[in-house]
Amino acid sequence: MSTGVLNHLRARLVGWLAFRTLLLMVTAFAGVALALVLADAALDLDEAWRVAAPWFFAAGVLMVLVAAGNSFIATRRMAAGATV
Repeated sequence: MSTGVLNHLRARLVGWLAFRTLLLMVTAFAGVALALVLADAALDLDEAWRVAAPWFFAAGVLMVLVAAGNSFIATRRMAAGATV
């Protein structure tokens, strides 16, 4: 195959992967924020829990991003022919 065709396809793939990662991050932020707001409304949390909420938010987003990264790494290994 021509390297020009492969470079064009590679550039498109990188763009889609970057867009997918951006959407995953936005979704993770929104999901964890919604969960925190709903937990606060449903459980009527005291002030100590509300102060700790940003840390829970950061931990939740980090867990989602790590899980997505592990999935991406496993997909690349399978695509390369390695056994998982």
